[in-house]
Amino acid sequence: MFTFSDETQVALDAFATPVWVLDAQAAELTWANRSALTLFGAATLPDLVGREPLRGASTFLLTELSRLGNGARVESEFCVIEPGAERLVTCTFTGIEGPAGRRWVLVEAHQERARPTSLRSPDFEQRLSRDRLASIGTLTAGVVHGINNPLSYVIANLEYVKRLLSKGLERLEPNAMNELGDVLDDSLDGADRVRRIVSDLGTLSGPFDGQDAVVDLERATERALSIAANEIRHRARVERDFSGVAAAVGSEAKLVQVILSVLINAAHSIEPGAIDRNVITVRTRSDARGQPTLQIEDTGCGIAKEHLGRVFDPFFTTKPLGVGTGLGLSLAQRIVRELAGEIQIQSVHGQGTSVSIMLPAAPLIPSIAPPPETIPPLSSDRFRARVLVIDDEPAILRAFRRVLFSHEVSVAASGPEALQKLGAGPPFDVIFCDVMMPEMSGIEVYQRIAERFPGQEQRLVFMTGGVFGEPAAHFIAETSNAKLKKPFTGSSLRALVASAVHLGRD
Repeated sequence: MFTFSDETQVALDAFATPVWVLDAQAAELTWANRSALTLFGAATLPDLVGREPLRGASTFLLTELSRLGNGARVESEFCVIEPGAERLVTCTFTGIEGPAGRRWVLVEAHQERARPTSLRSPDFEQRLSRDRLASIGTLTAGVVHGINNPLSYVIANLEYVKRLLSKGLERLEPNAMNELGDVLDDSLDGADRVRRIVSDLGTLSGPFDGQDAVVDLERATERALSIAANEIRHRARVERDFSGVAAAVGSEAKLVQVILSVLINAAHSIEPGAIDRNVITVRTRSDARGQPTLQIEDTGCGIAKEHLGRVFDPFFTTKPLGVGTGLGLSLAQRIVRELAGEIQIQSVHGQGTSVSIMLPAAPLIPSIAPPPETIPPLSSDRFRARVLVIDDEPAILRAFRRVLFSHEVSVAASGPEALQKLGAGPPFDVIFCDVMMPEMSGIEVYQRIAERFPGQEQRLVFMTGGVFGEPAAHFIAETSNAKLKKPFTGSSLRALVASAVHLGRD
């Protein structure tokens, strides 16, 4: 605990300038004069001791303060956050070195100016966006690990197949042919694992705002569990207790973010290395009103009683410096409230925490667009269709030609090239078009076709290989055209071609 001499404390208490002292490592307040108590809205010093008075400060500033040498000074601005308002305070920070190398920071507040804020302010929205990106960054190592494992044996298997086939099929022994089938099965399974991981991560980084729809709460939970798997796997087992609850109103991207924030907090409350003694239980139920409810319980360290009432405060965190931003649960609460739902936390210090998320149930007959990917069943009829594929990835174009070898396939690497081919011959039975292309987007291609070749735009299938902006997502959702997500399978391509041709004949 840092202390001044009695004479110094009396003198500093008389200052009109707010002055306080921080522990340089923990960034926690250890002493403050009367003006500082007024600044932070506290009656006595014990009300402030142990608090994080720089909750609005950047991680960069906090890191700099932890390294501030004796007598070194730095000036910066941070926010004092109160309900409905923020005060920007300009301060000078001076390093103080005590006995045994113990370090503190003396803070003098020079200027403060008020500005209104709310959970809807642009400034707060930017911070929420940064926290969302920080969540993705935190999980990157786990996602990379999850992708690299199957990718390793997929690459090794394909190299093996290439080496085997270089000898010629006629020279392969029967057991080698059998092994070839096993190798290809393993490779397809590995590729599918990568596809699922990318799909789950794509949900998290998809459009965050927009119209709410019907969401499968249990599927959103599985996606969040998949993304957080590497954060959890060395700390606790995951137990699922799903009861097939009704669908909820919301958006999958929003709900995955909420669930992910809770799961990460649960994982970080448990020290690694004791999986047999720790568990994170994920449970779904319907409450008395029929509302779908998700409950996430952990056997972690729990939350101290004095902190429990502040867990939803923006920037409040008990995690070490640089580990948490203090926005995860604040963001989660905001999202749940926007959805007319409720989030509650119960915790016992040293025993664990339980978080309950209650959401409004979706109507029995949803008035929403169908899922993004629409693939009809494969027809057994034999036919030869004229197909145009538009994509800026040459390997994609080659793959289409291989898979649709029984059809007449034309390819175009850009929108302008595709428009030339559309005007150079008879109409195409189906047009596959990538949404994201550098020269002309898939939506622009659709609009140009509608203008120059009316009717053919109805034959266009939108291919989506990643996340795109809200306007594009809304446009594609509003069209009745078929959608195909990458990565795709050969059967899905053949089915879409079959469906398009038969619809054209009807």
